[in-house]
Amino acid sequence: MQQPIHGAIDYAELQQRGLVASQIDDFSSNVNPLGTPSFIREALATVDLAHYPDRQSLALRAALAKRHCCELEQLLIGNGSNELIHLIARALLQPNDPVLLIEPTFGEYAYASSLAGAQLLRYQATSETGFAIDIVACCHLIKQHRPRLVWLCNPNNPTGSYLDAEAIAQLQAACTTVQAYLVLDLAYADLVVGDWGLGIGDWGLGESNSSRRQDGRESGNGGRLTSPQLPAPDNHHQIIYLYSLTKSYALAGLRLGYVVAEQAVIARLQRWQPQWSVNSLAQAAGLAICQHPHWLAQQLEQWWIWSEQLRQGLSQLSLKVLPSCLPFFLVEVANAQQTRSALLNHACLVRDCSSFGLPQFVRIAPRQPAANQRLLNAWRSLC
Repeated sequence: MQQPIHGAIDYAELQQRGLVASQIDDFSSNVNPLGTPSFIREALATVDLAHYPDRQSLALRAALAKRHCCELEQLLIGNGSNELIHLIARALLQPNDPVLLIEPTFGEYAYASSLAGAQLLRYQATSETGFAIDIVACCHLIKQHRPRLVWLCNPNNPTGSYLDAEAIAQLQAACTTVQAYLVLDLAYADLVVGDWGLGIGDWGLGESNSSRRQDGRESGNGGRLTSPQLPAPDNHHQIIYLYSLTKSYALAGLRLGYVVAEQAVIARLQRWQPQWSVNSLAQAAGLAICQHPHWLAQQLEQWWIWSEQLRQGLSQLSLKVLPSCLPFFLVEVANAQQTRSALLNHACLVRDCSSFGLPQFVRIAPRQPAANQRLLNAWRSLC
């Protein structure tokens, strides 16, 4: 299986086209358009690069364990969630183990599972149903095929669809019945607001402090999709929670993620992780985030406002913009590959979703207003 295709700038491609990365407006990466917080940059400036990093990330694990009300041994830091996805596959899968993918979704789940020799089973949501997931059908597949892992990105990339807590509980129950692990990727859970049943990510301390956004949706600083306070292990048996700090805090160039799971699972993952996998800069960034737990909640409304403005602008160009519970969204086009190429000629990079099995869609992640206007101007020139 070939490596997955991802968004973000391909520097070799730009070189072939005679383009310069600094001139490109990147709408293909779901990264906070507000940029890296100043408190993280200040923390990075204090790091002594002459010393090896803490190979166990003890300080950061302790800070996150406190946030999640779990034991230190239930938490593992990784070099981005991508490394952790591969660690999960390597540590928990044997050749020919069945794995269920709830698609369309992030390509690394299938790739990591294939490298471990797993047999891939696929549940495919479709645009005709708004990418809604049939939980009954998924549970039937789990009970019929008895997979070792079930991969679920929720809220989902790239579709922006969302399963509520009741649906997650049904999947968990089905997985527990057949001793499968439900890998619940919550990379984007902090970004959902209002009508979709989630509050702005404020590290979810069980509070709810809702307010009205300008577009009428509710926002607030309470809770994630699942509470980040990890309940007793017997209530969450067979679930592996996967978190990313890359998108929310604009750390794509640094890489930082973590897993919360039962101690036995974490111990197995640790045996596969290379020494010094998480560098000192990433650990310092994570500690700074823990010391500023309300920053994202305070900034997220602006992110959503820019997203709504861009959605409206694209709709005014007679483009079909799909509903999404996230600031990024899909736009229907005649040919995603051609649309991406044409817009890149105007220094605007969008995500061709052909690799997700969606060749008629591109994914758009908002940037700041000036860049968003350049995208609208470029797209208008194609109409």
